[in-house]
Amino acid sequence: MISDGNTHSTPSTNIPVAGPSSSVVDEHRRLFNRQLRVHPYASRRQNRVTSSSHRVQRVPENREKTITRTFVCLAGRDQLTVPTNREKLLLKENGLGEKKLQIPTNASKEQVKEVLYKAFRPLQSCGGFEMLLCADNSRTRLQVVKYGSCNTDELRCLGMGRVYIRPIQVDITLGDIEDDDEHAEECLLCRESIPLLGMRAHMETCRPLSGTEQNSLELPEQPPRSTDQASISHDEAAAFKSEFLSHVKITDYLGGAENYRHTFGNYSNFTGVTPLWSFQIYFRATCDEPVTVLGEFRRKLQRGRMLDLQNDSELCEGKTTEIFVSRYRLFDDAMEEILRNDPPAIDFSVPLEVIFTGEGAQDYGGPRREFLGMVMRDIPDKLFKEEGEGYVIFEKKEALDRKHYYGAGLFLGFSLLQGGPLPTFLAEDQLQRIFKKDDLTNLGEAETQFRVGLERFGLIELLHGKPSLSFLFRKTAVLPMTYPKLVKLLDPIFSDEASNQRQREERTYRLFLNYLKEVSAGRRVDGNISLHSILKFVTGCENEPVLGFQMKPSICFDTNMPSCLPIGNTCISRLTLPIGENVSMTKEEVFSFFDYAFANDYFGRL
Repeated sequence: MISDGNTHSTPSTNIPVAGPSSSVVDEHRRLFNRQLRVHPYASRRQNRVTSSSHRVQRVPENREKTITRTFVCLAGRDQLTVPTNREKLLLKENGLGEKKLQIPTNASKEQVKEVLYKAFRPLQSCGGFEMLLCADNSRTRLQVVKYGSCNTDELRCLGMGRVYIRPIQVDITLGDIEDDDEHAEECLLCRESIPLLGMRAHMETCRPLSGTEQNSLELPEQPPRSTDQASISHDEAAAFKSEFLSHVKITDYLGGAENYRHTFGNYSNFTGVTPLWSFQIYFRATCDEPVTVLGEFRRKLQRGRMLDLQNDSELCEGKTTEIFVSRYRLFDDAMEEILRNDPPAIDFSVPLEVIFTGEGAQDYGGPRREFLGMVMRDIPDKLFKEEGEGYVIFEKKEALDRKHYYGAGLFLGFSLLQGGPLPTFLAEDQLQRIFKKDDLTNLGEAETQFRVGLERFGLIELLHGKPSLSFLFRKTAVLPMTYPKLVKLLDPIFSDEASNQRQREERTYRLFLNYLKEVSAGRRVDGNISLHSILKFVTGCENEPVLGFQMKPSICFDTNMPSCLPIGNTCISRLTLPIGENVSMTKEEVFSFFDYAFANDYFGRL
């Protein structure tokens, strides 16, 4: 220090400086260490690694390497085809069939054979085997590629596909498939638990529940089987009992003339009755939508030839019921044909094939639909009388004696099931009387005939099981034909775009649409041509059938038409319009040709 001008030196002393303790530093590092923030469990993992390093390491065993191949062991020594699904199930039940096997990579023939014998034990006692593969360009035909066993290298040459094995000397005996007798289901009729193995046999003898339980299921009572013939007199027909009507089953209708006499002075019980329980189960096991119910019923009932063509190139063959009628006395001819007693008897489960007298057209659906529409228009006029908002049966002695009311019931069944119009002309009170379940003794003789005609198709029983089906007998079931509906229904078939013919087709189609508008407004031939007339010209029916068309109605165009008249092909529901240079394209001339064609029943063929 400086004092009084003298200089003195002072010894230095080390004084400790205050600083953070080691614990504070460790805490700071723990909180703000970036590595710990990114990997918070790094220390734990390190500890686990360290601890695991002290464990005793296992020495891996020397496992033999293998290859996996799929083998299929067959039972027949001469089989040269891939087994079917049924055969595969049978082979599996007997320890054969398809299995994936592991073969050592360096296996010899004996080792491979040992693996195969271990997997397919019945193969050991067959005196050798041979290996087969699928033949070239075939998935089902087999060919032999190896006699006996092979080593692993040869097995690799056979590829990764299935290798089939079959015995050489004798076939492998297979046992039957063991069904699970314990698997049972509840019978929909008697509510008992029945093993599935015996369910079909049970259905042949099962009876529905009795009393109130049966009524709740809405199932008709099953009649007893009978082979005895019985009859009642003509005087007793008016008091016809409900037992007979409830005993009429769908299978009775398929028996032909030997099981039913077309005389209402001599009713007969039917022989060999086999109940179709599938219909009764169907009543309660499916939906109540009437069109769906009717479609399923027709599918189960229909036999013989297809009802309609499904395309214009297929051959349609099969059993049909041919009837020959004249357009000028159609109602009388139709009744005589449908009520004939002489063979061939009418089979109600096969399609009608209608031949109009003097016309060479073959019926593949169109003539039948036209015929049913004409008959359904004549029935109300000749056998019914208008009362209120519908028609009721008008009893006539001559029609009773000729069984026309019974025939009317038959034609209602044909019309419902074979593409005819819906029978919507009946009054509500008449519907209730015809379709009621209970006491039928107050039915008149004409009503009894009419009801039995419907019974022949099973429609009464079907309606009792599905009351919603009565909707198809009411006027609200048929919608009026409109211009948009008809345009959507008739699908035009045009040529390729940007071609000259396509332009002519478009022009002709536009004229046809304009004509439809005129018809819809009632401005053609004083309103005598309707949209229903045009649809009938194309399809044979005035309204779309309740179950639809098999082939969608279409419009095509032809440059080689013999005349300017359009042509209708009702069997394939196709309208052909003429185009070309020889066809007049003025609006009024084209419309006049349309008027002439659609106002007649010749479908454009003169």
